[in-house]
Amino acid sequence: MATTAATRANPFDLAGKIALVTGSTMGIGEGIARTLAQAGAHVVISSRKAEDCARVAQQFRNEGLSAEPRVCHIGRMEDIASMAAHLNLAHGGLDILVNNAVLSPWRSIEDTDPALFMKAVEVNLRGNWYLGVYNNELTNNVAYRIRARLPVGGLLPSALPTVVTNQVIPVLFVALGTYTGIMIIMASLKWYQAEICPRTKSA
Repeated sequence: MATTAATRANPFDLAGKIALVTGSTMGIGEGIARTLAQAGAHVVISSRKAEDCARVAQQFRNEGLSAEPRVCHIGRMEDIASMAAHLNLAHGGLDILVNNAVLSPWRSIEDTDPALFMKAVEVNLRGNWYLGVYNNELTNNVAYRIRARLPVGGLLPSALPTVVTNQVIPVLFVALGTYTGIMIIMASLKWYQAEICPRTKSA
C-alpha cells in the first residue's frame, strides 16, 4: 500500500483491515480485539462458545466498533478450515491474525496425563500453526485450498499432521526435554514456511 499523508500522520490507522483474534471473548484477547477495532479494523471475535462470541461482538458494536462473532475451536482442524473459508468468502482474505487462544491445564508434570498433554499440543501448537498456514495464504491472496484435501505432492500429505502430533512431538519432548523440543519444532516451522510454502504457491 502506498504511503499517504494520512498514514504518515497516523501509522496505527487500521481502517479497512480485517483482524481475527482467537480467544477474544475475555481477558487479554478481548483487550487486543478492542484495541484493533478502536484503530479502525473490522474484528472477528472468536472462541469456542457461540454465546460468548455474540455477546462480545455486540458489546463492540454498541461502542460503535466494527465486529462480528465467529466460533472456532482451534483444537479442531475442521473449525480452523471453516474459519479460513469464511474469511475468504466473506472478506476476501485476512490482514491481521492474533493467535491468542491457548489451553492452560494448570497442572504439574506428574499430574498431566497423555490425553491432556495431547489436547494441549493440539490447541497450543497444531492449532496456532495451521491458523498461521491459512493466514499465509489469505494475506498473500493466493488460491485458497483446504489442507486436508491436498495430495502427497502438494504442501503436506493429509496424514502428516496426525503423524507429527501423535508421534513425533511426544518423542521430541520426552527424549530431549521441553525447551529443546520446542526449539526444534520452531526451527522446523521456520524452514517449512521459508522452503515449502513458496514452492506450493508458485506451482
